[in-house]
Amino acid sequence: MPEVIKISNAQSVSMSDDWYELTDPNHFWIQWRFNVVINQLSPFLTKESRILEIGCGNGLVMKQFADNLGRTIEGCDLNTFAINNLVKDLSGTVYLYDIYDRNPDLIGQYDVIILLDVIEHIENDSAFLAVALEHLKTDGILVVSVPAHQWLFSNFDLQVGHKRRYSLKEINRLFHELDLVDIHSNYWGGGLFPLVLIRKFYLIFNKKNMIRKGFKPPHALFNKVALIMMKLEIKLFQKPIFGSSVIAIGRKNSPILT
Repeated sequence: MPEVIKISNAQSVSMSDDWYELTDPNHFWIQWRFNVVINQLSPFLTKESRILEIGCGNGLVMKQFADNLGRTIEGCDLNTFAINNLVKDLSGTVYLYDIYDRNPDLIGQYDVIILLDVIEHIENDSAFLAVALEHLKTDGILVVSVPAHQWLFSNFDLQVGHKRRYSLKEINRLFHELDLVDIHSNYWGGGLFPLVLIRKFYLIFNKKNMIRKGFKPPHALFNKVALIMMKLEIKLFQKPIFGSSVIAIGRKNSPILT
């Protein structure tokens, strides 16, 4: 069992609890996202890299790091439902922590911070990322994944608590405004693009159990086919020019010595 440390008071978050009941490590989208993140992040990792996942939820990504890379990472969240329902056999430390509290034991302590499908839930995404960066060491790496294209915004987005979706240009602008350097960004999930579009129109007329209908694969075969699509995209396209999500990686700029 992970160590759960309470640093901040729990708060309501713009995230549906139903999400955690539907996600599992075998879901094609969960695997796709993790593989995209690792392909982009691996060149920056060392054995000593200390990693924090902000918005870790029930620890699913933490478990993926342990199972696939043998790495124990840390996570933080404010959602007590998620923290009280952590995935089985999870290791590491989970903090009940509001990053705006700027705990001195965590500020400037991490080599890598990841935020996977988090900032689209935040009203002021720029301010939130600025505080997240305070937890990085100098030259630390920030990894962000977000849903792509505002015109794909749907009832599903509303149900899961999204404020917006992003273009590649918008993410790059956000990273530049935060003074990040060595920025790498691209779309991913191109094969899922038509499915997200179909989901948008389907959920206009089917409003019951929208999160389940919009996320859970209708059949095990569907999941297998999507995983094949994932492998093809990752193998054939290093930087896809379109997709249903965006990933961006940037380095915290070193302060100029005077």
